[in-house]
Amino acid sequence: MKPHFACSLAALGACLVVATGATSEPKSDNWREELSTFRVGLVEEHPLAQDPNAIARVEKAYSDALGLEARIYVAPDYQRLMQAQADGRVLYGIYSATAYAKASLFCNCVKAFVAPRSVDGASGIRSVLIFRKPAPESMDDIDDFRIGIGPTDNLTANLLPIRNIAPDGLPLSGEESFLTKAGSASELERLFLKKEVDGVFGWTSAGDEELADGTFSRLLEQGTTADESEIIWQSETIPFGPHAMRSDLPEELFDLAQAFLTKLKDDDIELYELLEPLRQGGFSEVSHEDYRPVIDVLER
Repeated sequence: MKPHFACSLAALGACLVVATGATSEPKSDNWREELSTFRVGLVEEHPLAQDPNAIARVEKAYSDALGLEARIYVAPDYQRLMQAQADGRVLYGIYSATAYAKASLFCNCVKAFVAPRSVDGASGIRSVLIFRKPAPESMDDIDDFRIGIGPTDNLTANLLPIRNIAPDGLPLSGEESFLTKAGSASELERLFLKKEVDGVFGWTSAGDEELADGTFSRLLEQGTTADESEIIWQSETIPFGPHAMRSDLPEELFDLAQAFLTKLKDDDIELYELLEPLRQGGFSEVSHEDYRPVIDVLER
């Protein structure tokens, strides 16, 4: 059965409709025979998508690990990857955290099971509010200061703060007079460094604090000091983008894929780097609920 779409594909990211996904659940224990081909989807901006030889190597690795013929499907963008997984043409997708949350809302048919870690051990990122000292004594007092906020589609510099911060119990709308809108992360940094705002929303990696990447470390690199500024609020950790399969697939298949990926860095570092060129800390287990903060933000 094909999914029913309540809006056009072009509007998918905005309306986040819920679709009724095609059923790919095997009807017997002979799931390898019934599934036949295991399609792994990724977007064309992934470096792997541009290298046919690398694709062939990754396909063979998945085939050997799962006992199924594996094929890589390259989607033009995350919206089309979501659609392909929703209607069952793709069984497995490699997503960003935000794209996974959108896919979950789109079809309620995906299940995250592993995500990469960075080389410093960070498992994801947090939204943060950075202030120049003296900072507000309470989050209820932030409306007495000038704060830079990012574009409306920016998860850490806009969406998470708006959904989670409520000075004096009043949720933010993003239109408050004490908020200064910026069009990019670099513009937020410029506003802070030029002292046009007292604080900015941004992000930090959720790992070793001394090795943390993100907005605060970038500000330090550009001239501010740890004595002058501090983080006064941070969100829950949002894991890095996951690998996710259709939730109606056999648990045995999840177990095989998870075992393959969590050992991959130690077993074959070159193959790992083909599959995950950005974060070199290896794959670790995650769950659907780990992405609940992002899902909740997009659902509102």
